[in-house]
Amino acid sequence: MIATIAYNMCAGFLQAVGNSRIPLYFLIVSCVINAGLDWLFIAKLSMGVQGAAYATMVATFVSAAACFLCIVVKFKEFLPEREDFRLEKDLISEMLSTGLSMALMGSVFAFGSIILQRAINGLGTTLITAHTSSRKVYEFLMMPMSTIATATATFVSQNFGAGKTDRITSTIKKVMGIELVWSIFSFAVAFFGGSTIIRMMLGTSDASVISNGNLNLIVSTLMFFPLAVLLVMRVSMQSMGYKVFPVISSSIELVIKIIAAEAIIPSKGYTAVVATEPVAWVICALFLVTVYAITYKNKLNLKAVTDIVVGIKN
Repeated sequence: MIATIAYNMCAGFLQAVGNSRIPLYFLIVSCVINAGLDWLFIAKLSMGVQGAAYATMVATFVSAAACFLCIVVKFKEFLPEREDFRLEKDLISEMLSTGLSMALMGSVFAFGSIILQRAINGLGTTLITAHTSSRKVYEFLMMPMSTIATATATFVSQNFGAGKTDRITSTIKKVMGIELVWSIFSFAVAFFGGSTIIRMMLGTSDASVISNGNLNLIVSTLMFFPLAVLLVMRVSMQSMGYKVFPVISSSIELVIKIIAAEAIIPSKGYTAVVATEPVAWVICALFLVTVYAITYKNKLNLKAVTDIVVGIKN
């Protein structure tokens, strides 16, 4: 965890100053080192699981150290000095509240997935296998969408800090265009090659597994654009310091998954499983877009709207 935190801090710093390539290069080197050490520790030295753990730890420390040395060499003027270690109550409070709200958002999402998985586990081995295989494929296709959203967060936070709100709206529109293109591509991959990919990945010819897995893959990728909108709006609003609405959207998603798992999936079966997450994506995306649009249209300060919601909640 120490190595991971160190890498994320250093990589985040380099990305914030506009250098996103160097952390990527170091991450690639880290992956190569990890794979090489896995082979050495496990295959040659027979260290088993312990060897895999050591390989991961060493590789992560290497990437963290490399990023830190890059900062020392190229951005020495940003390195903290003794007087920078004074505790600033307002800054610490802001960082804690932002970090905890993002952690809460991720935790709510993960908890909802666990509840949904419990319902899927009651449908039998065939459907569990089908769903798991299709999920691996669409999560792979989803990675570019989530990384684009992460990049958007960096850009939005920079311009929000500089007071250039018009650039934020313009960038979000352009990012949505990129996400739309990727969503169409992902759906095409699923529609024309989903069955083949699942068959190759599982090494099975079971028609039920392949057809159900392909159904989930096609429906999920069909709803990739609403998911992309949801991801971009969540991180963008978090980056502007508005923490309540993204958490509310995650809570809405959690409620939808609980209702589906407890009341719908047991009676409707796998069809309900396939529909649950896409429906949640659409509803949550519409919620965040509506909040953003109303705020922007009426020239309201989103912070004021957030404060009103918090006040009502309290």
